[in-house]
Amino acid sequence: MHTPSTKSNVVDARNKFMFIFKNLQYRVVTEREVTSPSEESIISKVTDDWREYEKGITQTQFITSPALTTFTDPLKESCSLLLTEDILNFCSKYDIYYECCKYYTLFLDSFKHIQKIDISISIDPEIQDCHHVSFILSISDSVENVLKYEDDFRDRLDKEISPDKRQFFVYNYSIA
Repeated sequence: MHTPSTKSNVVDARNKFMFIFKNLQYRVVTEREVTSPSEESIISKVTDDWREYEKGITQTQFITSPALTTFTDPLKESCSLLLTEDILNFCSKYDIYYECCKYYTLFLDSFKHIQKIDISISIDPEIQDCHHVSFILSISDSVENVLKYEDDFRDRLDKEISPDKRQFFVYNYSIA
């Protein structure tokens, strides 16, 4: 029985193929070997199999949440790799995974010279049982520039994330 492919299956298969291909390519280049006919046929078969696999995948529609398939940029697709299990659970509980990824990408698009972004769950000290996904940006730039970046960020934030979802997020930055 054929099971539908998922994005993780595609990524895993692509990574395995690239590993095999790069290893064969690296070995040829570093050892200055000429591939034997048997190795050439293996590379050719793997390449042909991969093309067929990709053709089948591109014709398959994934059955997943629309929020998880909206991004096409690999960095944005894998933003869940940046999040801890607690943050993923929090996002799942309040249905804000898409918005969390969107916040992250808006920071990257709006602010320049970001050194790092720390993401955690924070508790509001003034409101009991109020939790947020907290983004702390470390930026290496002038205060004036950071304020300009923040204006751009807020404009885009207002357009791209609804107010009822924004209540689950806070951010701050430190300027180095």
